[in-house]
Order: sequence, then structure tokens, then C-alpha cells
Amino acid sequence: MELADRAVGLLLSSISLSIFTYYTFWVIILPFVDSDHFIHKYFLPQDYAILVPVFAGR
Repeated sequence: MELADRAVGLLLSSISLSIFTYYTFWVIILPFVDSDHFIHKYFLPQDYAILVPVFAGR
């Protein structure tokens, strides 16, 4: 059972780190990138940057 617990912990940590990295890049770095840059197609519109955490915290 210990191996399964470690695997689940690693999976959850990886998912959390991925979400944190995506959100940080989206909110802090992306506003300084030109709006016609190809990277913008991988992110939601900037309006959702506040709405997502507000509704996730409900």
C-alpha cells in the first residue's frame, strides 16, 4: 500500500505544480507578451484569470 500512496502523492504533486505553473505564466508573464504571439492560443482570455479562482474557491 505504501507504493500506491507514494504514486498518488506524486501524481497529485505533479498536477498541482502543472496548474500552478500554467496559472502563474498566464497571469504574470502573458500580459507582457505581444498579443499576436502564438503562445496566446494556449491560454484562456485574460478575463478568466480572476473568475477561475473565484469560482474554484466557492
